[in-house]
Amino acid sequence: EHYSFFSENSAQILGDRSGFAFFAARRTRIHGGSAVFFFSKRQEEITRAVNLWDSNSQEDWSLDSGFSDKAREVRTLGDWEQFSRMAKDTMAQVKDKTEAAISKGRRIVAVGAAAKAITFLRAASVPIHHLLDESLDKVGRFVDGLNVSIEALGDFNYEPGDYYLVTAWNFAPELMAKIRAAGASLDSEALVYFPSIRETQLSEFLVPHRS
Repeated sequence: EHYSFFSENSAQILGDRSGFAFFAARRTRIHGGSAVFFFSKRQEEITRAVNLWDSNSQEDWSLDSGFSDKAREVRTLGDWEQFSRMAKDTMAQVKDKTEAAISKGRRIVAVGAAAKAITFLRAASVPIHHLLDESLDKVGRFVDGLNVSIEALGDFNYEPGDYYLVTAWNFAPELMAKIRAAGASLDSEALVYFPSIRETQLSEFLVPHRS
């Protein structure tokens, strides 16, 4: 899905090459754990930005005030082999759960047509009936390999027995709240597969507070 990543060290080197004298790094829960890099030409601007970030560190999307020694470790081949095993196991479980739902006559409705979602669905050969998204630039586009066209989340004809596969997992609470508002039944089941597999009813999703 992505071919270019910046570590804390490489981001700092990039900043140095671009004339930024001051640098800081923080982590967030976005996309399962991401880096946020701060660059500035003046110390006071970096200090102000980082202090503002740290003052909101209790928010759900903030992990901690910096990078732990573990996060700075260089990954080994064994780490990536373990990741591969975990990914394949997750794909198998999601495929099994969606096929079980289909065997009961339910529609599989994937929510979120992000690149990572389509990559996962195709790699896992997960059968879906519908793929929803909010972006008008995506709606109506045909997704090769899934054999579905992207439909508008707000205009979809929701049915009580639908089984929702939350493919944009990093925005699961917000998306579930939106499809509930658009007509999805609170008793419908939803499956989130990252960072761990979670199968629950829509009514159990809570939107975290964001200031």
